[in-house]
Parts: sequence; structure tokens; C-alpha cells
Amino acid sequence: MWKTFAYEERKEVEIMMYDGTMPQIDDSELPQYGENIARTLNATGYVRGAHVAKALIKNTHHLHERHTSLESEYSDGEAVPPYIEWLLDNFYLAHREGLSSSEELRGCGRIPAAKGTAALFSLCQALIRSGDGKVLRRSAVRFFCRAVSKSMYSAGVSFCVSYPF
Repeated sequence: MWKTFAYEERKEVEIMMYDGTMPQIDDSELPQYGENIARTLNATGYVRGAHVAKALIKNTHHLHERHTSLESEYSDGEAVPPYIEWLLDNFYLAHREGLSSSEELRGCGRIPAAKGTAALFSLCQALIRSGDGKVLRRSAVRFFCRAVSKSMYSAGVSFCVSYPF
């Protein structure tokens, strides 16, 4: 089981726990699912891109600390759970993307927010849940095409963050 966190102002808030048992949404249903999620977000405010970038850097630092502790914990050759093995093998990707996304977010200005966090993060969370923790390029494209273009743009809201794929 793994956890992800979102940061509100000076407060860490758990937003998702993943135990590998969530139902998958078929690729053909992802566009409509993305649109439905975006419509229900109720993005009523904004957060500064620089604030979100700072939180992302902090999360990237926590990920680095966790990676280091896992390396020492599983250094003696014992069986490693698959989700930990992925992090040990692919940490450099997550670290690189976290830093890159932070740079991009820093220049965004205002970002639509729902319940105190960037709406984009809520959309990403929904996408991860829809694929039982796995996200493929084609799934992400199908999901975000309708989630962003139909719902958010039609409400007068736009994202300056480009797709990471």
C-alpha cells in the first residue's frame, strides 16, 4: 500500500491510499470519465504556480529520502514488494519528472484550484485510480483531452502545464 500527499498552506493532507483493488475504467470510457471528473471538481479558486512548485519540490525531496531508506532496508537481498521494486528501479524517472514539472509550474502564474489544491492534481489522482494505479500514454491522452478541453476551458479556466508525454 502506498500513499500520496497534497500540501495545503502549512498543512500536510493525505489525499489517496492505493491498495491495488480499485476497478479499472476501460480506455473507451476514459474521455467521458475525465469530463465528468472535471465537471465535479468545482474549481472555485486559484493557487499560485510557484506555491505548487514549492510543494512539488518538497515532495520530491521526501521521495528521495524514502528511496534512500528503502535502498538500505532492502540491500540484503530479501524479497521486495513490486511497488517498492518499481521505486527502487525507477526513482531517477520520478525525481527528474518532479523537478521538471516544478520548473514548469513555477512559471504558470495562477492555477485553477478545488478544495485548496491544484485541480490538475485532482485530475491526475482520478486518472491513476481509473487504471488501478497504472497510467499509459494513450489512457492519459484520452482522459485529459476531454477533462481539460471540454470542461475546464469551457468554464473559462485553462492550464498552462503541457502534457508530460
